[in-house]
Amino acid sequence: MEFLIADAGQLSDYSGLSIQALCQHKGGLFVRGDHPLASKGRIAAADLKAFPLASPAVGGIDVNQMLHDSSGKPVQWQGHFVCEDIGALKTIAMESAAVLMLSDLALERELQGGELLRINPDDIEQNWSITLAVAFLAGRRPSPAAVQVVQQIKHILLSFGTVSAASEVV
Repeated sequence: MEFLIADAGQLSDYSGLSIQALCQHKGGLFVRGDHPLASKGRIAAADLKAFPLASPAVGGIDVNQMLHDSSGKPVQWQGHFVCEDIGALKTIAMESAAVLMLSDLALERELQGGELLRINPDDIEQNWSITLAVAFLAGRRPSPAAVQVVQQIKHILLSFGTVSAASEVV
């Protein structure tokens, strides 16, 4: 393996890797354009309890730790569908009443096309982000070609408006 790019949270358990943060991209809650919450003016955490949540696994973090109201009470979802297939999660969100928790970057096309919309419940803080990192085998120098490819990938990622430079070293 020359290098691997993944969520930094999923790489931290591997001691044989040298990990460098590439960028951060923010996440949020999203619904299809004609979802009942899409046209609701103000949304509160209590409004979410009528719907299921669809999301990928979040690096070993309990989603309820991330999604709680201002008093710290977790959102009581109708269920939680966890899947690592981003395409399947998008389909679930566009063809059901599920609320999707995902990164803006993964949904850029659907957000621009209006198929999916970000919702912002008033009493849920949505300032979480995912750090993408590149991993090399520890103790090995990456080839010049690998370094160049990683720099190009970072440049492309940073060209998206929802991505910022990572300030941390993992």
